[in-house]
Amino acid sequence: MDSLKKRKTDRRTLYTRKVIKEALLELLNEKKFDKISVSQLCQQAEITRTTFYSHYNNISEVLDSLLDDALEIASEHTSADAPLPVCQRLTELPEYRVLFLDETLSGYIIQKIYHYEKPFLIPKLIQNASLSEKEAELLFCFLLNGSFAVNKNIGWERNELWNTFQSILIKFIHGGLDRLSGK
Repeated sequence: MDSLKKRKTDRRTLYTRKVIKEALLELLNEKKFDKISVSQLCQQAEITRTTFYSHYNNISEVLDSLLDDALEIASEHTSADAPLPVCQRLTELPEYRVLFLDETLSGYIIQKIYHYEKPFLIPKLIQNASLSEKEAELLFCFLLNGSFAVNKNIGWERNELWNTFQSILIKFIHGGLDRLSGK
């Protein structure tokens, strides 16, 4: 009996958290993150403040949960062809695009991506390009910030310019990594 009750509670909890995250995404279509209040979020989600606070401590936790979701999904679309930062793959997730259009979130998102991807990409860069750990971290920082800036510049849209630039970037990265590793 306890496991059935727990499963129902878990399902309700998951549903409520989903509704809150969707409400934040909807509000981000109307205003910047730093202008959204808990009251506005609760009204959009059609929940009480008590319900909100039983699931999250603040709006930043909702943002973190959304970014974790986006990063998890983007990780499933990892290409073995090039060590491109996850922000390149996030362009395939239109439901999260609004997060990346908010200028007030750019620095926060870059840091979130950096900490998420660092354990995966740094060892690859060390191995593939014969770099020290510090050199790999700096190269990763360059790739991430550069990719983020390019995507931001083209409005996070996958279009002809994006496709053309991806092929240029892949050639550039492969050529540079080949030169670094002496291939």
